[in-house]
Amino acid sequence: MEQNQIGSFSLEKLLAVNDLTQVGALYNRECFIVSCDPGDGIELFKYPCRINAFVLVICSEGEVSLTCNLNSCEIKKNTLFFCHSGTIVQLKSATACRLEVIILEEEFLKNLTIDVKRILPFYPHMQEMVLIDLSPAESAFLQDLLAKAASEIVNSSSKPYYHDLVKTLIYSAAYKVLNIFIDYFLMKLSNNPESQKHGEEYFKMFLSLLMEHYRSERSVGFYASRLNLTPKYLTTLIKKVSGRSAAEWIDEYVVLEAKNLLKYSDMSIQQIAYYLNFSDQSFFGKYFKKQAGVSPSVYKMQE
Repeated sequence: MEQNQIGSFSLEKLLAVNDLTQVGALYNRECFIVSCDPGDGIELFKYPCRINAFVLVICSEGEVSLTCNLNSCEIKKNTLFFCHSGTIVQLKSATACRLEVIILEEEFLKNLTIDVKRILPFYPHMQEMVLIDLSPAESAFLQDLLAKAASEIVNSSSKPYYHDLVKTLIYSAAYKVLNIFIDYFLMKLSNNPESQKHGEEYFKMFLSLLMEHYRSERSVGFYASRLNLTPKYLTTLIKKVSGRSAAEWIDEYVVLEAKNLLKYSDMSIQQIAYYLNFSDQSFFGKYFKKQAGVSPSVYKMQE
């Protein structure tokens, strides 16, 4: 794995690490569909992990709590959850739930050549976590398409129109989801005409910079200077919009990345320290323990 890719990993590696290859339906090593109850011991997203793929979840029963790039959310029956490629996801708890999950690598979606022109105006909103309440009919429609696609992947690989049929089913699910997205974003914008107000715009720009530079820059001053603000004013804006200070956001992004690497990479703790721009392993260890409550070595060994 190249150094600039080491912070995230492929769908195939995620499935191998969590021993899920026999649970769901894996198509072309780039698309995975599974119907699961996390309470049954399926440890998908048990630890914070960033996957180089798009994740869509439909809750068909019960409810589940998770975090997506530090943002907490509750997914209840007939709710759709979507997160962009590169997002760090962690499952926190699940109560008598059933989840329909599809994970798609970016290259797979590109090869599907889905017409996305109508969704492009809303693309910036899709960089964040999306949580949408579905009607029972919409939820059942998507669940049925995913179940049929999974069945074809598992049972029809030797058939002459195998690939055509699987891709058509995934096409159909994708276009249904895009229609749902457009309706949702149009309603959200019409109900919130002030959504682009001053503080929120700076918060979005701050998060964008943070996702680009958090591996090397932990100073509030760095981000403030890039936004042509004073550190004090940036902290005030971020705190007002999000309830957290800029420094807290920076620390939590760094710790999430560290947790991701400790659990899912082959790097040593010293290598992780240098990768995250700490001067030495000792400084990294103290920083991590202060934020996470345990040392890097203890966290790495936790089951």
